[in-house]
Amino acid sequence: MKRIIQLIVAITFALQANGQPLLDIYKTGTVNLVPEGGFAQGQNWNEIFPDYSTIVHGNAIGSYKSIAVAPDGSTFVGNYSSYTIQKFDANGKLILTFGKKGKEEGDFKERPTLGGVVNGKYVFTHEHNGQIKLFTLDGNYAKTLKVDYMPLKVIALANKIALVGHVPMEGKVRYVITIIDPETGSQSIIKKYDNIWEPSLVVNKVSYVYSFTPSFTRSEIIIRALSNGNILVGINTQKSLEIYSPEGRLVNSFNLDFAPLAYPEDLKKEFTTSLEKRVAENKLTKEDISAVYKSDFFPKNTPFYYNILIDSDDNILVFRFTEEDVDHKFMVYTFDSKGQHTAESTLNIDGYNLSLSPRFNEVAFYKGKIIGLLTKKDDSKQAASLIRFELKGR
Repeated sequence: MKRIIQLIVAITFALQANGQPLLDIYKTGTVNLVPEGGFAQGQNWNEIFPDYSTIVHGNAIGSYKSIAVAPDGSTFVGNYSSYTIQKFDANGKLILTFGKKGKEEGDFKERPTLGGVVNGKYVFTHEHNGQIKLFTLDGNYAKTLKVDYMPLKVIALANKIALVGHVPMEGKVRYVITIIDPETGSQSIIKKYDNIWEPSLVVNKVSYVYSFTPSFTRSEIIIRALSNGNILVGINTQKSLEIYSPEGRLVNSFNLDFAPLAYPEDLKKEFTTSLEKRVAENKLTKEDISAVYKSDFFPKNTPFYYNILIDSDDNILVFRFTEEDVDHKFMVYTFDSKGQHTAESTLNIDGYNLSLSPRFNEVAFYKGKIIGLLTKKDDSKQAASLIRFELKGR
């Protein structure tokens, strides 16, 4: 089964600078992402991202990078592994690097993840310790905001910051959506979820606990910003999408009109085989993994979607799993604000690797185009590079 995805939903749209709405491009039946010549050319990306191949405890943290685009078209890249932020001008040229690991007020105590650009004046990050650090767009430390729980995802609304937070509680795990004013630091929890995760295989030992989760079974809370300051909220294992105001008022909601794919047999076998290998290596026992053989262990379906993006015309793009084994094509479905299907097309991105992890933002829309931090399919030794794509219809 193909592990990447397909695009889906649209709500509202405005005209691009060239006069053609993105929705009209989606309606042509074929959408091609075409690299724009001249953008970010002549740079040595292995020198710009010397940490790109860094692996720690089996995790490829050098590739854990997120991007955000400022109103003037400059692009910020957050480097999880090197504790830095880099700024590229509107032409894709590196002009500034700032941030460092340390114990001072403006330093990163833990590895930072880039959140975005808020209010047109701050670029900000978040750390697992609950610290959200704000810097001016010229790289000067401005302030630190603090929440009393672990942020999982932090994004910029028009002039607010929104986050999904992990709050441990006795007997359950609570997830919250919080809105923060970056100027005053005031915080408001607008949504709470308890125990939304699908069950995992949990193995308790004397001094530690193992937890194993099959691919594409975890529930993910996805939050995205609309240009009017509202926030889109979805849980990938549920068909409902909701839009809230920054004050927490439910503005709109609708259900996706498709069924998720059946959970694939090859993923069940892959997961079971990996556990049986641990038994053969005496790392686990047959009793430890007995739950995996029960008929109700694996879910019946994959999640409804893998990720959600919102383009620069406020179209909401929901990425579905697909059985088609083509690694650079995505099916684009569009819906109006009431959830009515209006068009579908095939989106092609050829020559570049695109994973669309909900944890890190490897692409961003800007004025009808897409800026991505991507690796080339035919060059495994090159670090990721900034690419600006035009969207062209058939």
